[in-house]
Amino acid sequence: MTTQHPSYSIHFYLLERLSSISIFSIIPELVTFRDALMLELTGAVYSIVGSMPTHSSTAKVMEHLTSILCSVIEEMESHDIQLLDLVVGALCQNEKRDNANGYNTMKTVIASCENHFQPFLGRELEKIKAGIQTESDLSQGDRLPQAVFELSAIAPRVLTQVLPAYMEDLTMEEPASRIKAIKLLGAIFSVGTFSADFSQVFTEFKRRTSDKDADVRKAVVSVCHHLVAKRPELARSLMQDSWVVMGESREAPMCLLVVDADEGVRSEAVKAVLDLCQHNSDAVPPAFLQHVAERTMDKKAEVRHAAIQGLANLWQTYCAPFDMSELTKAQVEKFGWIPSKMVSLVNVSQDSKAFAINCLEETCLAAQAGRSSAEIAVDFYNSLDAKGRENLETILRARVAFQESFVKLCKLRTDSSLDIGDDDGASADQTENLLLNKLSAAFLDPQKAHSEFGKLAQVKVAKLWETLESALTKPRDEAGMKKLQDDVLKRLGPRSPLLDFVKNLIRRLVDTCFGLDFVRHVLQGMMDDEEEEFAKAKPGLPLVAQLAGLNKALFAAEEKTLETLILNHAEKKDVGPHVTKILANTAEVIPKLKGNRALIKKLQELALSESWVVAKFAVRSVVSLGEKKNLQDLVKNCLSALSFGNQLPAVLRVMAEVAKAQPALLGEQHETVVKFVIKRLLQGPWPQSAGKKDRNVVQDSKVQGMKLLATLLLHMDVSSALQATMVEIFTDTIQQDGELTKEQGTTKADKALLRLTAGNCILRLTKGKTALCSAEAFATVARLCSDEEQKTQQAFMFKLYKGTARQAGKLPFQFAGMLALVAHDADNTTVEKAKFYLRNVFALMLKLRKQSAKAPLSLLHERMLPYLLFALAVHPSYLDPEDSSSQVGLAFKKYLDLYFNALLTLPAEEQHCSAQLQVIEHIRSCKVPSEAQGDADPKIVERNVGLLTEIAHRILVKAGGTKKGAAGLATSKLVDPSVFRETS
Repeated sequence: MTTQHPSYSIHFYLLERLSSISIFSIIPELVTFRDALMLELTGAVYSIVGSMPTHSSTAKVMEHLTSILCSVIEEMESHDIQLLDLVVGALCQNEKRDNANGYNTMKTVIASCENHFQPFLGRELEKIKAGIQTESDLSQGDRLPQAVFELSAIAPRVLTQVLPAYMEDLTMEEPASRIKAIKLLGAIFSVGTFSADFSQVFTEFKRRTSDKDADVRKAVVSVCHHLVAKRPELARSLMQDSWVVMGESREAPMCLLVVDADEGVRSEAVKAVLDLCQHNSDAVPPAFLQHVAERTMDKKAEVRHAAIQGLANLWQTYCAPFDMSELTKAQVEKFGWIPSKMVSLVNVSQDSKAFAINCLEETCLAAQAGRSSAEIAVDFYNSLDAKGRENLETILRARVAFQESFVKLCKLRTDSSLDIGDDDGASADQTENLLLNKLSAAFLDPQKAHSEFGKLAQVKVAKLWETLESALTKPRDEAGMKKLQDDVLKRLGPRSPLLDFVKNLIRRLVDTCFGLDFVRHVLQGMMDDEEEEFAKAKPGLPLVAQLAGLNKALFAAEEKTLETLILNHAEKKDVGPHVTKILANTAEVIPKLKGNRALIKKLQELALSESWVVAKFAVRSVVSLGEKKNLQDLVKNCLSALSFGNQLPAVLRVMAEVAKAQPALLGEQHETVVKFVIKRLLQGPWPQSAGKKDRNVVQDSKVQGMKLLATLLLHMDVSSALQATMVEIFTDTIQQDGELTKEQGTTKADKALLRLTAGNCILRLTKGKTALCSAEAFATVARLCSDEEQKTQQAFMFKLYKGTARQAGKLPFQFAGMLALVAHDADNTTVEKAKFYLRNVFALMLKLRKQSAKAPLSLLHERMLPYLLFALAVHPSYLDPEDSSSQVGLAFKKYLDLYFNALLTLPAEEQHCSAQLQVIEHIRSCKVPSEAQGDADPKIVERNVGLLTEIAHRILVKAGGTKKGAAGLATSKLVDPSVFRETS
């Protein structure tokens, strides 16, 4: 019957009047027929409400029918199982979908009948679950779990008896059964207080985090995700609080799942946690979020990528849309570390590095509504810690290396006559393949990228490679990048299979995050009259200064901006060092600045400012602008200003820069400068006549004085006697604990800085003129690897690593052996870092040997060992005659264990144990020269050499070394006579 039927209103009237008819109340008293009548009544009500069309009186009629049903059911003291099937069955999924009104009616009936019907349901459901009651339709398929879930929200007390039975399902043999139970219980725990009321069931549910089946644990992840999303108050018990089971304390379930043994479980857990945090930042505790972030270092790529993408999404959601000043302290604390974590992945695997960079560009730094990529990039950079900024610079250097390799490839493609082969005589084909390997490594799928490059090379399109190369020769902003992209894609055609690859390639050629847009945004902001805009742009200035050294072309059109910044802002303490650095690095590509008298005059003034950093870059700017006459004026001004005072650090730095660029301008005056630095500055007290002593000025003056001495030694013709005196200053500074004067008040930190400066000067001299580093200087500087000040120790270790490994042997490789002197350090992190450095140095030496047709002696690690033994033999910690040989021997063994353990990571055939045994035998026939021993007792040194050679011999024999197999090796050439000289 439809609403248009003539009798429709009459039928509705009759249905409304049913509630006043008391005949239904006698059904419970008809013992013989009550069950059948009850079923008929319930079925009729269910059918009527299900087929009832929408009408103004529909709700009222349904209310009356429900009221009748409730009153009759509740008056019956016993019920038939078929009634349960009809009422509870209406809650199952199919019935719920087919009869929504019937579903709502039965929900109301169950909720209203608390006295007799609900207890009946509880008893019968328990029997159905236990398999005792098999006549019920609910025992078929998944109908019972569906009904139980619905009842959890309608009548929780009904489940008091049946719910504990599901705890047994959690431990059933079949994983599918356990998964079903987990999903059902998870759905139930998401409503009401079931997790607390049924704590034993909840505990067993949490125990499934250690289930033997990975699919079961994945189900737990999914359910936990749902629980926390719906009930955030459960986040603490699932993600933070430890819990006890059978007397054993366990971590929170999700804590265990994110470090699960199965990579699929870990991946799902990481995705779940980060998704929860993205949709509700309060759902995930801060400490647990950082715990999950450690999965960016997971051994499996799938897990790493899930963590990286999730963190990028969090930054995009909570930080990128807002200015940093708008973020609350809680937001900064919770998400402010994400940028540093993201860029730290540059030190992980190549695929993680490529994926992280992709997430940075496409997610973290993507333009938002009202915010450009450049604005977001400034805040991103400002959020980085010191290590994060170093890592970002590494990423930017890698991009520059990619761009340089692409330029070479373009030239190779466009000019076949151009010789850009390797120095070793590699052919053009070999060079092209090498370049393709380097370029492909920057993509998410290197193998596919290599193939796509090959296909691109086969495309016959006019000036394709020239157009792509122009992206680098003529830097573009984002709009220019899109125009270039449209041009290239148009050349390729709309059906080219290379369109996606070319788009990806262009994004790597044109940096839309830290490229031209970023530079212009920061520089323009620095010139803005609005204090707020100036403050927003200023945090990005240090990175712009770094970019100036990486890619000068970005600044080719910024002459007006740089001129204004130098003239108007360079004297500001937090601006001057950066803008002068930018100009120093880019002046050569901005010819319009040459001859600018106002600019030159300002730079001359800055060169004698109280900031030696500003002075350094001001001088370099003058040099870059080719103003030799102005350098002469600077030298005269510096010589006249060479006295104690606040300008002294800058004066010394200016003279060092001039000595590098135009050493002839100092001429014979360098002796006057050296005398002042050594006698008055380093060895004399700070005079009272110079005014109130400023600790920073005094320290900066001494540091710059040492650096000036090293520069003069490298760039000027200094007499032998003066050379010896200058080098002795460096060694004395280290030997005398950083204090050359008897002046009181020098702090421990200042002494440590002077020791480090002296050590760095010796390394710098060695790189430029190896002969300047004597054996005694080598042994002295090695002490810094065990310096009492950790910052000094670690900074010096990095200098060693940088000079040997990163600069491919610019610092002789024997200096890397000093890293073994870290072996006794109390900080295990420092020891592990030394091992890492040393292993990398050995690996690089091996790589260089294989690349060379005839490996020079400097690449043989056999040459490194004698230097290490020498440094240990004369080390001041082991020159006490009262120390027993056994005590000293144990100490030496730890050093040598570290060294040889790093060496033995090389392939067995490359360890050269037998050759090193011959070196040991040769050293046994030698003595340390008296000039290399310093003030040490020769007998103690001889004892130490004996102990060291004996320990090294045992280690090498144990590693498989023999005296055979190394015949003909000129061991005398491997042992420098300056450290071990043969006895006659």
